Formats: sequence, C-alpha cells, structure tokens
Amino acid sequence: MVDEIVKEPFKLRRGGEMRSTNKKKGQDQMKVCIETFIPEMKDKIIIDKTINNNAGRRFRPDYLLEDLNLIFEYNGMQHYINPFKLRGDDIKKEFYANHTDKNGIDKKYDTIRWPYFFQLTKPIAKFVFRDLMKHFSEENSQINKNGYYSDEKYYRAIGEIYNDPFDLNRKKKATEEKHVLSPGFHGTREVPATFCDKGIERFIKDLSWKCDAKDRGCPCNAKVPESIKHQIKRSLDLYCGDLKKNEEKWLIIPEHNEQYKKFFKFVLDEKYTNLFYGRDPSTYKT
Repeated sequence: MVDEIVKEPFKLRRGGEMRSTNKKKGQDQMKVCIETFIPEMKDKIIIDKTINNNAGRRFRPDYLLEDLNLIFEYNGMQHYINPFKLRGDDIKKEFYANHTDKNGIDKKYDTIRWPYFFQLTKPIAKFVFRDLMKHFSEENSQINKNGYYSDEKYYRAIGEIYNDPFDLNRKKKATEEKHVLSPGFHGTREVPATFCDKGIERFIKDLSWKCDAKDRGCPCNAKVPESIKHQIKRSLDLYCGDLKKNEEKWLIIPEHNEQYKKFFKFVLDEKYTNLFYGRDPSTYKT
C-alpha cells in the first residue's frame, strides 16, 4: 500500500532499526540494548511473563528486570491508535507502581516506555539509561543512582543493533551515531495520521516530557532530549515529500488536530538531523 502512494518504494533492510522481540527470527534488539547498558542483567531479564498480585490481577510486562524493580515496555503502534490500549497502559502502570505480590509483600516496579518511533541516538541513550535511572533511583534503591550510561556501552550497543548504511555491501556494523536510523517514521503505515486523540497527546508528551518532581527533592533534571522532536519532524517532512501527490499529506500527518499543529510549529534545527533517514546512502554527506 505504501509503495503505491510514494514516488519510490521504501525498503529498510535488516539491521536498520531498533525493534522488540521477533520470535520467528530469534531477534530481540531491545533485550540486546538493555543488556549492553546494564550488563549485570544479562540472562536475567524476564520477557513476556505474567505477574500476579494478591488481588487476583494479572499483567505481562515486555521486559522485567526483577533485581532492579524495573520494567521496560516496548510501545508499538497499537499504543497510539487504540484508545482502549492507551487506557490499559494507564491501568498497567498503576498496577506496577503499587504492586503487591501473592504473599502480600510490596513489590513495586518503575516503568520505562520505549515508543516504536524511538531509535538509539546518543541523546536518547543518555536519557533512558542515565537520566531516567537517576530519576527513579530517588525512590528505588535497587537502581544505580548514577545510571548505567557510558560512551563505550553506547558504541557497543549500536554496533550490535545497526548496520552501517553507507557500506553498500551491508557487512559493516554501525560505528558512529550518524549510522543510526533517525527517530521517526520511515516508509511505514504507522504514522501520526492514524493516531487517536489520546494517542496524539501521548506522542507529544513522548517528545516533550520532563521531570516535574524537583519541588519534591528530585535532583535528576531529566527531560526528553531536544533533538528528538527535530528528528521526528525531519522524518515526517521527508515522508510527505515522498508522496506522489502533495495534497495527500493527510495520509501522514493529522492536519486537523490543533494540539499536533501547535506543537510542530517550531523551526527545524538541522544541527540535530545528521542521522540516517533510510534514503539512498549516496545522497548523504559522509
């Protein structure tokens, strides 16, 4: 379907993007990412397993780090287009944050969401594995108060997850941040135009969240990196430019949602956009 509305078919090859569990192919890049930044969790992450509480409720987190009282949730398209899924996410988050096991023992979990349009840029890696860890460590003593990020881990992680898109033989692994696919939307039908109203609210919050607990003594100063909204906007601009018909931008962006239009009024800053956007690598400056 996408190939029919764009000027040239868009094909993103294997090793091009961050994905969650793919049982058929035996791949789990999200797990690889977590274990690279938090190596003490290697082979300890509980994946897609139901947890119960003493009230008889059950949920199945994507990635449970039991030793850290921490959960990672990979949020795919359904978490933005389906209002019932969004409501379910709120219920799950409350369940995890106030969890009491079957024996009546408190076992509360912090939750980190990874939206499907995120990619492992260096600012996002620092935000997730340093800033959010500092944020949660204020009340969760199991998490290292300094977080888990280092540049060494970052380059190891992108080398595990991404290929070098400028290597035409597709044999080299990523070694630089510019080899990483930009956060955003690339040749997919899972675009903001498909989001429900609450999904758009979540999308904008994903691009603008910051810690509001400073008045309660939280010193983390965590906030979503400024770069990501520019990278997202760039990906959407490119996608709209790919369309055969300029008047069909409504297929990509929600043209009549005021909240969306207001948020994306900012001027694109190209200092944030030196990443790979899935087009012909020969068109990029190296």
